[in-house]
Amino acid sequence: SDVFFETGGPYPSIVGILKGNSLRNEYKKRGRRESLFAWNIRNYLGDRGINQQIRRTAETEPDKFFYLNNGITAVCKDYVLEGNTLKIQKFQIINGAQTVASIAKAHEDAAVEVLFRLIKTRNVSTESGINRQIIEANNTQNAIKLSDFRSNDPIQRWLEKSFESLGANELVGKIVYQPKRTGRRGAGRVVKL
Repeated sequence: SDVFFETGGPYPSIVGILKGNSLRNEYKKRGRRESLFAWNIRNYLGDRGINQQIRRTAETEPDKFFYLNNGITAVCKDYVLEGNTLKIQKFQIINGAQTVASIAKAHEDAAVEVLFRLIKTRNVSTESGINRQIIEANNTQNAIKLSDFRSNDPIQRWLEKSFESLGANELVGKIVYQPKRTGRRGAGRVVKL
């Protein structure tokens, strides 16, 4: 079953785990797809690339889906949590359209669980205010480069330590190896991945 806990603050929120089948059933309701994602900045982008990987994880490693997926974030005008039943007014998924649609395209599996966050904002406006801020913040991130995935490889850590142990040289000074992208520079000449 779905599991939730509630937070307080100016925008009460529910954080929990949803069964993938619950999301699939909601997505597959007649006329529901478009209304679920009306405030989302993108609709489903098709069964390719990362979406194909999301679907594949749901089908081949459903027990790992919770750990390998960022989950979904939604806003609403109001909700009532009674035990493990959640009743929501003006529910909008603002981040997670790819996750929900990919789960709906996958074979049904009760083991698929999804991280879920629901924020009660008390209004439906997206032109300004908290809804707009939440939508922007949840759909903006720094671009990930292929080299970022290599930055923790053993060879990169070895190179970083090796350069660290060299010390300064009269000809070039101190050389620092930075395998990870960062806003700060090392002390000396920087060699990047």
